[in-house]
Amino acid sequence: MNTKVCNHCWKEKDESDFNWRYKVLGIRNPACRDCQHAFNKDYYKGDAKEKHLQQVKKGQERPVSLQGIMFTSIY
Repeated sequence: MNTKVCNHCWKEKDESDFNWRYKVLGIRNPACRDCQHAFNKDYYKGDAKEKHLQQVKKGQERPVSLQGIMFTSIY
């Protein structure tokens, strides 16, 4: 059983308490699941949710791109 130290709470926990960051490479997140859950909950509780929704809306308003070339209407 491998252990790892969380970089948020600094507690030594079992490696299975950490989510995968890059599963193919075998790399796990530096923060444990509990700390990551608390961080995400606080992050999206504030104005971050509004910022996220604005970015999504802004992304939908962009002109259609094809293979990196931006096409805009001539009309």
